[in-house]
Parts: sequence; C-alpha cells; structure tokens
Amino acid sequence: MLKQQTIEQLKKLKLTAIIEAAEALERSGQAKGLTAQEYVAILIDNLYTVKMTEKIERLISGAHLEEPDTHLEDLCMDSDRELDAGLISRLATGDYISKGHNIIIQAAAGGGKSFMGSALANAACRQFVKVEYLNYRDMVDELLVLRADPLKHKKKITSLKRLPLLIVDDWLLSDSITIQEVNELLAVVDARTRAKKSTIICTQYLVDGWPVLLGNCPAGDSVVDRIKNNAYIIEIKGGISMRERFKDDDLKESNHAVA
Repeated sequence: MLKQQTIEQLKKLKLTAIIEAAEALERSGQAKGLTAQEYVAILIDNLYTVKMTEKIERLISGAHLEEPDTHLEDLCMDSDRELDAGLISRLATGDYISKGHNIIIQAAAGGGKSFMGSALANAACRQFVKVEYLNYRDMVDELLVLRADPLKHKKKITSLKRLPLLIVDDWLLSDSITIQEVNELLAVVDARTRAKKSTIICTQYLVDGWPVLLGNCPAGDSVVDRIKNNAYIIEIKGGISMRERFKDDDLKESNHAVA
C-alpha cells in the first residue's frame, strides 16, 4: 500500500494513474501475493498505458479530423466499391509515412473519401504520428492572406512542411483556381516533397483532370507531378453514395413511397 506522503507527491506530479492502479490492486487483494518488484512493475505498466492513451487522444484531437471516430476496419468493402483489401491493410501499418509516400483517394460526392482519409489519420495517430487534417479551401485562403506578411507565410509553410502526415480534403474543389492559388499549392507540395513527408489527398477529381483544373500552367504541372508520381491512388467506385447506402430504413421506406 502506498504511504500518504507518496500519494501526495504523486498527485503533485500528476501521476494519479499510479495511485489508481495501487488502489485497484489493494481492492482486488492481488497486492498481497506480489513481490515489491512485481508490484512496482504493475504500477508502471498501468501508468505507461494511461499516458500512451492520453497521447493518442491528444494527437487525434489535435488533428482536427473530419470524422475522428472512424477506423479502417469500419470501411465499407462492398464489392461494387472495388477496394483493394490488401492495400488497405498495408496502409494501416503506416509504412507509407516512414517512406514519405502520398495517397490520393478519389471518389464522387458521398463516396466515402473523407471517411477513409479520417480513418487513415486515426490509424496514424494511434502509431504516435502527428497529423493535420485541412480543407483545401481553408488552407489556400490562409496562405493567400499570409502572403502579405512574408515572415508569417514562411512560418506557415515551414509548419506544413514538418508535419509527418498532412491530409487535404475537398482537393481542388473551387469555382475557379487562380494562378496565385496554384503557386501556394506548389509552395506546400514542393516543401513537403523535399522533406519526404506524406500527404493524403481526398478529391472528387481524377488525377488526369488535375492539370486542367490547375490552369494547364507549369506550376500546376509541377504540383501534379510531385504528388502523383509518389502516390498510391485509390479510386472508390460504386454508384451509390455512402449516405444513401446507409440511410435509415424509415427514410428509405418513406422516400420509396413518395417515388
């Protein structure tokens, strides 16, 4: 049993997990049959588990995921979606991050690309990888504003460059993309390519159509070249959106009756 003085010291050090583990051992009666070394080992193991869990929770919260509770094992693998289970399993290991490879997830609206991106991010966080999930429009708009202050702009590009995993959702989803936006994209993509950092792109547009969306300009071609030629490309098929696929049965019946 821990002495009161030890308990107070642990509280000051914010190591209440050790106190809770000790109390649990005492309540269960297991403490009596343990050597001092075994007793301490159990307390430390519990502390480690608690601290690692807290770290994962902080990483997931700090990633600002579109869907933070998603997991790769929950992906819809219906045959019409034509997903490669073997590839998904390999990506789940996070090996692509250590190698600096990218992932491009292509799907029509409602196809589940944001879900997959969030699930990959969640898996990375659970491997203690720092992740940032950004919307394309928000990222570009911020960079355009920061252009007025070169130091702040450089600091932002540097922070994006250092991220082990960056996820950009709604990639190129815009009424029109200006050359200024293309230049901002090139600044980010080039910096991350040189740093060998992984980027996940979630988009409605096939890669072959990106050059046109980017204005058929040299900077746009450079963006495409840097991402595409170092990426796994996952095209989620299937003519039924995820929202319709998992629509509440009551809504399905109601809409069917109206039709």
